[in-house]
Parts: sequence; structure tokens; C-alpha cells
Amino acid sequence: MKKLILLFAIIFIGFFYGQTTEKTEEILNKDASNSIDQSVHPEFQGGLPAFRNAFSENFDSDNLKGKGVFKTQITFTVDENGNVSDLIAKGENISLNKAAVNAVKKIKGKWNPGILRGNPVKSTFTFPVTMNLQ
Repeated sequence: MKKLILLFAIIFIGFFYGQTTEKTEEILNKDASNSIDQSVHPEFQGGLPAFRNAFSENFDSDNLKGKGVFKTQITFTVDENGNVSDLIAKGENISLNKAAVNAVKKIKGKWNPGILRGNPVKSTFTFPVTMNLQ
């Protein structure tokens, strides 16, 4: 049952997923339309759906503690070579934070780095997770 709730939560967060703020989007769109610069955010090979699936497959819900709806936000760095580092999960449920970080660490896929002015750059990626623990 926990795995079904986890899968639903991961799919559900996709609707609320936001990689950039409105202001950043405005700047990126303005730059792209003026041909000054075209920036690209880091992306998991296969896209966000593939990352969600990999996260879901690697997430271990056996040690989760607590009851109710919990949220965590996983932030990590994608370097110029597409490697992930500096994983941090911020949320009120410590067991969910640990499980989320461990799930990301287990993902074997590679990332396409962010691009700025045509060059790969180190950038951050944020992935929100919401779970209903019963």
C-alpha cells in the first residue's frame, strides 16, 4: 500500500513541479527572443518522467515514520559533466528526507548539464516530493 501511495504522490507532484521562477522564465524568454543568450536547465536523460520513474523505483518506504501528509524538497547540484552532488532534502519528516536522498543517490542515469551562453555550467536542480503516510 505504501508503494501505491508513493507512486501516486510522485505522479501528483509532477503537476506542481516548477524548475524556474516566473522571473527567471521571463529573463530566459527575453534573452532567447533577442538571440542574446539561450539558457538550458539541467535535464535527466529521458526527461523528468524518466527521473520520476527512477526515483520511484529506488525509493524505499520501509523505514518511513509518522502519519499524515509530508513534503520534502530535494536539491542537488548537476556539474558540467552531468554528475550529481551536494544532495540535500528539506522537510519536516527526517525519515522521508533520508529515504528521498538515498533514492536519488541510487539512480544510475546521467544528467545533461545546464547550458549558459553555449557552455555547460554547474547548476542546481530541485525536486519536490509529497507523501501521504498511513
